[in-house]
Amino acid sequence: MKKRLVFVSILMVLFLTIFTGCSGPKCGKCGGTGDCTNCNGTGKIIMNNKCYVCSGDGKCDICSGTGRL
Repeated sequence: MKKRLVFVSILMVLFLTIFTGCSGPKCGKCGGTGDCTNCNGTGKIIMNNKCYVCSGDGKCDICSGTGRL
């Protein structure tokens, strides 16, 4: 009975993880948007220069653009 309970508990956790899209907490730097906070996700700063924080890709440097940690 105890093994069955553990098995069902593991299945429930896997189900919730897969089907709710829960892959971790929101990134604290970008607030979950995935955008670079220096250039607002454009990849460019003043006068069309490449953003030095994200190297021009527009992605948050902490979460790599996923919005999650």
